[in-house]
Amino acid sequence: DIITLYALIEHLSEPRALVQELSRLLKKGGLAVIMTGDRKALKTKILGENWHMYIPPLHQFFFCRKSLKMVAGEFSLTEKNYFYGHGGMTFSSNKFLKLAEKASLWQLFSLPGLKKIPFYDHYYGYFKKEN
Repeated sequence: DIITLYALIEHLSEPRALVQELSRLLKKGGLAVIMTGDRKALKTKILGENWHMYIPPLHQFFFCRKSLKMVAGEFSLTEKNYFYGHGGMTFSSNKFLKLAEKASLWQLFSLPGLKKIPFYDHYYGYFKKEN
């Protein structure tokens, strides 16, 4: 009924094959939840090559929401919901600033609709198996 892939797809040499297998395993109406970094998020753009997820060869693929939706769509998986989060990864390395940032983010992301804007780089996509 549900398959989750958290922080996995970016590590694989053949992510399309994984999505195909995921689709094969899910029954019609089943849900796949995929979390990965979004290479087009604001945080990613600001950090550039210093982005914490840019660590080849450990991370082999770098998706954005659009590219993951495209791959999923090839295998009858339709995005039904999504949101963005920080995944505990903040901008600051200073302990005090990191705590302040996390507290601010907790408040900020509690506002309706704000999780739909790619400020932070953790994309959570909810894909339904259509047939």
